[in-house]
Amino acid sequence: MGDVFANFLEPIQRQFPLPKMAEGREADFYEDYMRALSRFSDTDLRFGAAWLINTAETRAYPLPSKCVAACKASINDREKAPVVDTRPDKHYPEWDMDRRKLADRLIACPIGYEAAKEDWIWTLWDFIRINQRFPDKHEIAVLRKKGMALSKEFWESVSEEKHFVNNNGLWISPVTFIKMRKQIIDRLKKIACGEVQCL
Repeated sequence: MGDVFANFLEPIQRQFPLPKMAEGREADFYEDYMRALSRFSDTDLRFGAAWLINTAETRAYPLPSKCVAACKASINDREKAPVVDTRPDKHYPEWDMDRRKLADRLIACPIGYEAAKEDWIWTLWDFIRINQRFPDKHEIAVLRKKGMALSKEFWESVSEEKHFVNNNGLWISPVTFIKMRKQIIDRLKKIACGEVQCL
């Protein structure tokens, strides 16, 4: 059972106005929706809400049966979709596991430690992954400046109030995107500081 309100009802409320009869009686109004949709997972609810929004022909608030049909239709669409190998290294050789392992190993050094402390570790790791080598002293200076600027720009540009971020066809909230980025940076910092082993 998924969170019906957060994953289905909130998204559709941004698109469909509540009917007048529901005003002041929201709890009673939503009860039928909660009961009808409670059997679906969070993923099914999110995709169902998106399916309903994308296929709606009117702005009228949909009936519970229409919402159930939307969840079922989104499940059918996903089941029919061809299975695509989405591993980064399958389509993008620069994301090959060997390159990522090399980058992990090479940031575990004093320069990596410095990059972790100054918040440009991601830029250093990316350079190593792409070029398959450690940067020279001139490249390090450029990477430091670029990485610190990019990091500062990123943290200043994100906010929880912004709309969803499209990440390779997946819609994720800014909060989730920020959490993912922090986890990746924390992992790289731990490798650079010798707190965890490389891949």
